[in-house]
Amino acid sequence: MIDRALAFTAAAVLSASGVIAAPISALSELTYTHDFRITDLPTSIFLSPMSPRQTERNAAVDLDRGGAVLTDAPFEQARDTDAADPVPFIDQRTLGERTADDAHSATAAYDVEILTVEQPGGLIDGVAQRVVDNSGQAALSSVDGAQDADASSDYDYRRTFIITRNTINTPPEPFFIAGVFDADIAATFDGANGFARTSLFYELELVGEAADVLFSPAAPYLTEIEDSGPNATVSESLSIGLDGFQLSVAASAFGGGDPAEARYSGQFGYLFSVTLQPGASLIVTERFAQTNAAVYRADEIPPIPLPASLPLLAAAFGVLALFRKGGRP
Repeated sequence: MIDRALAFTAAAVLSASGVIAAPISALSELTYTHDFRITDLPTSIFLSPMSPRQTERNAAVDLDRGGAVLTDAPFEQARDTDAADPVPFIDQRTLGERTADDAHSATAAYDVEILTVEQPGGLIDGVAQRVVDNSGQAALSSVDGAQDADASSDYDYRRTFIITRNTINTPPEPFFIAGVFDADIAATFDGANGFARTSLFYELELVGEAADVLFSPAAPYLTEIEDSGPNATVSESLSIGLDGFQLSVAASAFGGGDPAEARYSGQFGYLFSVTLQPGASLIVTERFAQTNAAVYRADEIPPIPLPASLPLLAAAFGVLALFRKGGRP
């Protein structure tokens, strides 16, 4: 009996004074759409790409677990504007690492889809449309939080078009660029010693000489923001005017023990009226940059301080004393 009590005493003290890991989960995600159309184009207006598409992209995961399996699922599709039903440009990738029992996982993903509707040859006679429908994610989960983990994805895109008026014998006629934008981003972290972050930058820039541009807000800028608690933050800004618009949004959630959640939802609409003088042109640049990240560091888990183990130690020795007293003749 005394040996068992001694064993109980050692186990109690070691358990109380060691490092205790806890479950963790982190999520960084975003979705957004931008749909704009060029309408009422005169036959004297010519639209064409000014530069090839420029992209920078990356996805990475690191799950510090023995026996974890890595999976990678990329997919690409070139656009086809000459088809009866235009085929969008698609660039997708889902990178994951998880254990066989699904107790620990790390995932990073991006999904970029851009649909361009135009007339063959680039001469627009009526309506041109461009729809961007994108998403991104980084996520972590662990039942014990005993090992480090990381996940991240990012995508940066830029494309420039030029709209030119070639004729000089007809009076200037206005055309219109109308669009709507909608975005939702979120960062959540449940646990300690880590963070989840997501950010989005989107720009539609209009630059031209001898181009008269008028701006009208087709729909107001409406937002819903949730960043309650000291460990959640959201920042956002929208600049819109005669030279286009810029939207910048970021959400962060930091591990402080209690669940942290930061969310943003926003939408707006716009209308640009453009009149080109003879021989003038308008350069339209579209750019977006999205990032997702989730990070956890197990080696930063604080051990339980020594005073917390003293009551267990005293109780264990009290039980031991009773056993010794009961064993005497």
